[in-house]
Amino acid sequence: MVALLDVFLQFCCRKYIAGENSPYSSMNIQGIDQMKFTLFLIIILFSSFGAGASFAPVRNFPSDGYRWGTQNWAVAQDSHGRMYFGNKNGLLVFDGINWDRYVMANRSTVRAILIDEPSGRIYVGGSEDFGYFSFGHGQNYPEYRSLRSDGIPGTSLGEIWNIHRQGDVLIFQGDHTVVSVLDDRVSHELETNDKIFTSAIAGDRLYLGLQNGGLCVMSGTRLESADPAHVLAGKKIVSIRPFDDKILVVTEFDGIFMLSSGKVQPFRTGIDSFLRENQAFCAAGTLTKLAIGTVGHGLVVLDLMDKTSTFVNADCGLQNNTVLTAFFDSHENVWCGLDDGIDYVLYKSPFFNLLGSSNSYGAGYASFMHDGTLYLGTNQGLYMSSYPLPMSPRPPQIVRKLRGQIWNITEAAGCMMVCADAGLFELSGSDFRRIDAVPGTWDVEELVAAPGYAIASTYDSFFLLSRRSGRWVSEGRVEGFNDINGRFMQDADGNIWIAHWMRGIYKLRFDIAGRRFDSVDFYDTSRGLLSNENTSVWPYNDRLVFSSGSSYFVYDSVRDSMVPEQELCSVFTGLNAPHLYHAAVDELWSVTPDGIHIANRRPSGHVEVDSVTLGALGRELIPGFEHFNFIDNSRIIVSSQNGFLEVDRSRMLPSASDENCRTYVGRIYANQDSLVYNMAADSFGPLELTYDLNSLRFEFFTPEYRSENAVLYSHYLRNYDQNWSSYSRSTTKEYTRLGPGTYTLCIRALNTMTHAVGERFVTFSILPPWYLTGWAKCVYFILVLATIWAVWMAVRHIMKRSARRIERRREDEIARLRRLAEEENLRQENEIANLKNRQLEQDVKYKSEELSSITMNVVRKNEILLNISSRLSKLQRTLENGTSGGEAGAQISRIQALIQENMSHDDDWQTFTNNFDAVYDDFTRRLRESHPGLTQSELRVCCYLRMGLSSKEMAPLFNISYRSVEMTRYRLRKKLGLERDINLGDYLRNF
Repeated sequence: MVALLDVFLQFCCRKYIAGENSPYSSMNIQGIDQMKFTLFLIIILFSSFGAGASFAPVRNFPSDGYRWGTQNWAVAQDSHGRMYFGNKNGLLVFDGINWDRYVMANRSTVRAILIDEPSGRIYVGGSEDFGYFSFGHGQNYPEYRSLRSDGIPGTSLGEIWNIHRQGDVLIFQGDHTVVSVLDDRVSHELETNDKIFTSAIAGDRLYLGLQNGGLCVMSGTRLESADPAHVLAGKKIVSIRPFDDKILVVTEFDGIFMLSSGKVQPFRTGIDSFLRENQAFCAAGTLTKLAIGTVGHGLVVLDLMDKTSTFVNADCGLQNNTVLTAFFDSHENVWCGLDDGIDYVLYKSPFFNLLGSSNSYGAGYASFMHDGTLYLGTNQGLYMSSYPLPMSPRPPQIVRKLRGQIWNITEAAGCMMVCADAGLFELSGSDFRRIDAVPGTWDVEELVAAPGYAIASTYDSFFLLSRRSGRWVSEGRVEGFNDINGRFMQDADGNIWIAHWMRGIYKLRFDIAGRRFDSVDFYDTSRGLLSNENTSVWPYNDRLVFSSGSSYFVYDSVRDSMVPEQELCSVFTGLNAPHLYHAAVDELWSVTPDGIHIANRRPSGHVEVDSVTLGALGRELIPGFEHFNFIDNSRIIVSSQNGFLEVDRSRMLPSASDENCRTYVGRIYANQDSLVYNMAADSFGPLELTYDLNSLRFEFFTPEYRSENAVLYSHYLRNYDQNWSSYSRSTTKEYTRLGPGTYTLCIRALNTMTHAVGERFVTFSILPPWYLTGWAKCVYFILVLATIWAVWMAVRHIMKRSARRIERRREDEIARLRRLAEEENLRQENEIANLKNRQLEQDVKYKSEELSSITMNVVRKNEILLNISSRLSKLQRTLENGTSGGEAGAQISRIQALIQENMSHDDDWQTFTNNFDAVYDDFTRRLRESHPGLTQSELRVCCYLRMGLSSKEMAPLFNISYRSVEMTRYRLRKKLGLERDINLGDYLRNF
């Protein structure tokens, strides 16, 4: 019904706003035209009431998180996806990871932002000033330039609230002034007495909302009224939004108006009463959406096509209810600049908080639709509400029916049953009745083999229930099995299957007559399962399927064991501990701790698995207690840690092939703190770094704001790394001491929400150090040549010097050898001399001995001769006294004469003197030369004295008496001229 009304509404809207050529363009609210318009409004209201309330999730960015001013007055987004905020303290830039802060020249609040992509400028407006931030050539930090001082130094601008581009002209709207700037100079200025509340460009014209003049349009250099009927007179216009070829005007307390074909008429919506009660302050829009921020009640987003609305306020996740600005980003989610902080409203998220973000009802465990009423079971109790929930700015106040932990809500024999910690309850009228004697219950099911009977699994056993007089009553405990572990399933034969999360799977055969399990079979890895842990049982195609490990199994009654379910195993491969759900015809969900995987069978029969669409939902589930309530093919209610989520599958995120994962290298720092690259200034050519900046830190980002840490990164540096790194959440990478050369940093980003993959490449060069540059190499080449020449000269000099040295060494060696030879000769001669000396000494000794011997022989001979002579003398005397002695005497005389002759002319004297001179260094020669007056006899005495003979020993040698020898010695002293105190022997021995 709602869809048909929406179609009719769109048809009526097209007719109503068709333009001047339409027969409906001249409608007035009179007669039949008034009836049509009334019908049009009724349809709008009717379609609005058919829609339910929804509360989009919100990401909060508190002021102490981005560490700057509290109030935020403007929002913009550039083509890279970075967000810009006009903050109380200046311009705030956010890339999803880092916050950057820039200030205007007068450090005023930034209230307006315009990003001019072609020029790379960020135009801003503030208090009494406007201008732009830009990056100069080679700069990594933006500089601010004021445009106010170039043309209007004396005019009071007040606050600049809006900036527009109209062709080549920039328009800055202040409190009472509109300034046009062309080529950075003020080309036109318009002042009004009325305060300007807001402005906008629609088509090619500038529209202004004035305090008293209402809606005006700028025509040339003057203002004209765009509301001839003065419908907007006295109404404060807070926003002007183009809508198709019409204009929507949002007022402070009077709702929304539409300007079409020169006429202003109310634009009726389902939030008119809300807008009249709450002060609108700002608005933002797309082709089909309008977001209105209020002063005291947050944000409301209106779908202009189906008139559904989404409220977001402090009760639903906003940090505060004063929205100063709103902005739709590239994902059609809404950024809100608040009085304190920044919030990101995930309007396009398929997941909405059913009861608001400030959940006071506890963790969700089960939901159930019964007779148009939605029942919600949490850890705090059972609640009920109509569904869809009534559209309201505030979360609904649902009614609690039961207290305590609710585990499950199901139906048995057409009766709603609630399994709770306090026991088992059934719906009776509008209240719930506790079934007596049944303790805390996990699950309950009507028996397949015995309709009218049900079995309930409790904390410690099974209980049998029976239907009596339209009510369920307990028949008592079921014996035969006590290992209870939560929920159970029945097969077509009435067997009860229980999956134990640590042991395996049980099959129970129930004997209703005996009220006991008459057989219990157990299945584990020994009977076909892949693992005994994390097992589960699920219905699939009129049979039961068992999950174990990462595979699915079915029961084979012939083998009495588990066998793999080939189709499911081929569709869901490698999923850990999966749980299986039938979502719709030809659609299966496999829920794992990693996410939700949806298998769809296409008309061709091919099965596709989508692990992206609901992947983010997996993080919200309670492991092991997930619950999905498939309201219809589009809406799903999911239990979560924070209550309940409503999933609108018509708003699913695009798949990886439909959405780009834009990834950028935002900054590069050298040596920890020197910024050498800023993405905003990357149009100035390739990055070249000096060698002293070869330790780099790269910061990269992907502008994904829908979920924190949703993007994983891998990186690879060409010419350095061997392989891609593993994925991680780190958004920085450092490289130290890179060598000279050209590198390319490759960043690969994986968006875990959409599974989209993006890559970014940044090429940079590390210049060689000055000592490795080209000119240095030329110098090195010259130095090498000079060095070679110098070395050659040095070698030549060294060779010559070495030759000279060798020659000198040769000469020295020859001289040395000659000297050695001479020394050897001298040594040999010395040895010869020594030998000769020794020989001479031997000869002298021999001669001395010979001389002594001769002398002694002479002495003995003379003694003998003297003795003979003496005896002969006696004989001669004897004979002379005798008679015949004449002849004998004569003979004896001759003998005696002969003896005397021999004694006086001894031939040995000559030999003696020769030997004596040889022994005593020519003693006789030197003595004669010194004392030429010496006689032969005196000379002999000197020789004998030199030999050490005494006078007594010399007397026989001279054949004289001792006294004669003494006299001879006396005379000799006289001739030698010796004093009396000089010993003659000592003198001659020392001569």
